[in-house]
Amino acid sequence: MAERISTKLIADRRNATDTRRWWLVVLYLLVLIVGGYAAALTLVAGFARALPVLGLARSEAVVLASMCGFLFYLALLIWGTAQPRISRLALGLTMAGGLGLALLLTKAA
Repeated sequence: MAERISTKLIADRRNATDTRRWWLVVLYLLVLIVGGYAAALTLVAGFARALPVLGLARSEAVVLASMCGFLFYLALLIWGTAQPRISRLALGLTMAGGLGLALLLTKAA
């Protein structure tokens, strides 16, 4: 009887661990996809704002920044999948978004 109870407890614990792990993977992917998109969005906006300072026409700067946005998002997704912890992923995406925001708030000529 005791053996039956202990195997049931072990199975319940394993199921709880599997459920928790599944939710962590879902949370990780949600942070990666949504956070990566937000960081890429701010990088594109900041890049489009900063390029006219280098002498590029505004319309060309917007087009170039939009095309680079695909590369920004791809690079963030690849980098993000290599991160072992959600906290490190969130910090990196926040820093990338902060860089884009800093570029966006710079005073353009």
